Formats: sequence, C-alpha cells, structure tokens
Amino acid sequence: MVKTDFKRSSSGNFLRIIFSRQSLIIFTFLAVTGLTLVISLITPPKYEAVVKILVKVRKAEGSLPAQTFYDFRTERVAFLQSQEEIIRSDEVARRVLGKLFPTVKEFPLKKVKSFQQRVKVFSPAGHDLTTSDILWIQITDNNPVRAAEASQRLTEEFVNYAGELKKRSAHQTVYFLEKQSEAQLKKMKEAEGQIKSFAGKSGSESAFLFSMIKTKGAQAELITFNNSYLKAKMALKETEIYLNQLREMVHQGSVPPKLLKENPVLSAIKETIGKLESQLSALRSRYPEYCPKNIGILKEIDRHKQLLNKEMKADIDGRYVDMAGLQARVKLLKETVDHFTALARMQWEYSRLYRNYEVLEEGYQDLLRHIQQARLTASLDTYQLTPIEIIDQARVPKTPVSPNHILNTLIGMLLGALLGLGLAFIFDYFDPTLKSAEDVERYLNLPVLGSVPRR
Repeated sequence: MVKTDFKRSSSGNFLRIIFSRQSLIIFTFLAVTGLTLVISLITPPKYEAVVKILVKVRKAEGSLPAQTFYDFRTERVAFLQSQEEIIRSDEVARRVLGKLFPTVKEFPLKKVKSFQQRVKVFSPAGHDLTTSDILWIQITDNNPVRAAEASQRLTEEFVNYAGELKKRSAHQTVYFLEKQSEAQLKKMKEAEGQIKSFAGKSGSESAFLFSMIKTKGAQAELITFNNSYLKAKMALKETEIYLNQLREMVHQGSVPPKLLKENPVLSAIKETIGKLESQLSALRSRYPEYCPKNIGILKEIDRHKQLLNKEMKADIDGRYVDMAGLQARVKLLKETVDHFTALARMQWEYSRLYRNYEVLEEGYQDLLRHIQQARLTASLDTYQLTPIEIIDQARVPKTPVSPNHILNTLIGMLLGALLGLGLAFIFDYFDPTLKSAEDVERYLNLPVLGSVPRR
C-alpha cells in the first residue's frame, strides 16, 4: 500500500487533495449542515420567564465597626441562601405542580426533581448575595405561557410557604416562651416564699432594715456604733496601761508628775511637804535634832505624807472606778455592735434574696413581652410575615432562548467543513494509487519517460 508522505508534501499537494476529494468534502459539508439544521428545527423551543423579587433584609443602622458589619453581612447572606433553599424545596415544587395540574392528586419525586431542574434562582448581573437583596426566579419551559404561569405560581407559593414557616416558628416560640414563663413564675414564687419565711424568722425589729433595702436606702447605724466601740476600746486600753504605770510608781514610793498635774489637791500637798522640808533643813542648821521645833515640823511632814498617800490612793481608786465605767461602756458598745452586726447579716441575706427575686421578676416580664410579640407575629397574615416584595411580575416570553437556528447552522457549517477536510485527508492517506511522477520514481525506482496530461 502506498501512503502519502505528508512531511514532504507541498502546499500544492494539499490543494491537489482538496480538489481531488472535493465531492466528499462538499457532501460532508452539506450533510452535516443539513443534519444540524434539521436537529435544530425539530428540537422543541425553550422559553424563560423571570420574576424579580426583593427580599427585605434588616439593615444595620449607623456606622458600625468592621467586625459588626462582617457579622451582619454573614447573617444577611445566610438569610438569602435560606430563601433560595425554600424556593427550590420539594414542598414548594409540589404546590406549584398542584396549581399547574389541578387534576393530578400526587406527583412522584421524579416529576418534582424534573421541575426543580428547570428552576434557577440568581442575583442580577454584576451582583451576588453580598451586594444585592434582589433575586431573580427563572423557569424554563417549552410553552411560553406555561413558563410565565409557573414562575408566577412559584413566587406565590414561595411567599405562602415562607410565611407558613415563620408562623409555625412563631407558634413554637410562643409555646417555648410560655413554658419558660411558667418555670420562671414558679421560681419567683419560691423566692417570694423564701423572703417571707426569712422575714418571719427575723422578727419585727428587722422590718425597718428590710424596708430600707426595698427603698434602696443605706444603713449607717452599724458604722456609727462600730466607730464608737473602737474609740472606747482604744481609750480603755490606754487607761489600763496608765493605771498600771501609776500603781507601779506609787508602789516604788514616787509620785508621778503627770498625776500631780492632773490632781491639784495632790499638787498642793506635795508643795506643802516641800516647804516643810525646806523649813526643817533651815532649823537643823540652827538647832539640834531633838529641838521641839524640829520635832513639830517632822510630825507635820509625816502627816502631810500620810495625807498625800491617802489622796493618791483615793485618786487611783477613782481612776479604777472610771476605768470600770469605761469597761462597762465598751462592753455595752460591743453588745450593740454585735447586735447591729447580726442585723446587718440578716439585712445582707434578705438583700440577696430580694435581689434574686428582682432578677427573676425582670426575666419574667421580659418573657411576657416576648410572648406578646410572638403572639402578634403568629396572628399576622402570611404576606405580612414574609419580608418579600415582587418587583416585576412574570411576562410571557415572545422568543425562545433555544434553539438558535442561525447559530446552530453556522456551527454545523463549520463542523461540516472541518469534517469534510478531515475525511479527504484520511481517504487520501489510505489511497494505494500512485498520484504523481515523483511517487513512481520514489516507490518503483523507475525513471519516468513521459506523462499523459489529464483532460
């Protein structure tokens, strides 16, 4: 078999192949083009109908930080994606098919999936879920009227089903919140019972303190008595130390100077003794020791010393009496402080119970407000519950989107031409005949003496 050597073929050889196989090329071109045109003509036309809706997503007010904006945008995209899932759901598809084919009672899953494949939900050109709240609901069908009706029905059933879901969620929320409020009310009653029980055990004297808690008043009596107790206790300690020092000095036979300053009687007796001792010293220098004058002054000095000791003992005894009174005052203040401390502890415990009751009551009121809001939501119409507005209704398309006869014919012509050329070169490649003088010399190794031209 002789095969054409394409590596050595010139452009003239390629033209020779085209012209020699032109009938094959033309036949293939016409056959592929005609077949493509026939297929395009017999293919059922497809029409697209679109409904434009606005899904009203809650907008952030004011200038928010980047993180807050990011959180809001994420929540917003999630909400729009959930709406898309509702549009493509099996329930919505079955409802739309039920409206389009009212005589059919039940639709198999295959039919539902076939309808869902013809549904497309997307954002406007140049936007996505992060930049636009508008969604386009598009349905493709062989019938333009049915495409428009199906897209319109799909939008209506989507709005109804979304409203039903929200109403169902509102009813579930009401049920959940009512259970929560019942539990909260039970806790409130238990807390109220604890308050009443504690107040009953505390007695009537604590009623004033408890009333001050309810009126947000302050309790200063404990602080006042505690300060007085600390001062009295410090004074008692100082007095005890001072009296012990006085007793020690008196026991040693000396008279404390501070005691003389505080007691004018002792100071006068001490001064008299000093004068008498001065007179005795003067008389001793002039008279003998046993002179009657000296003896008289000695007796006077002894009498004043006895008087001094008696007065000091009376003074110290008086100070001990004062200290006993101070001890009694300290003891009384300590009892008062202990009493107010006990009241303060009761007040603190009562305050804890009362604050717990206030927190429970506040939570209960919040639950009641949420229940009222949920009941209001559950009572609204489905169209009032869904944050959706229809911007453009579905219109009956006038021209099909496919097939495009002109484009398909041009594609068929291009494929026919390429296929024809390919077949021409393939047939020529496997053709065993000698086509030129060069082929005779190359394959037969014989010289060419002449050739007969083709007419």
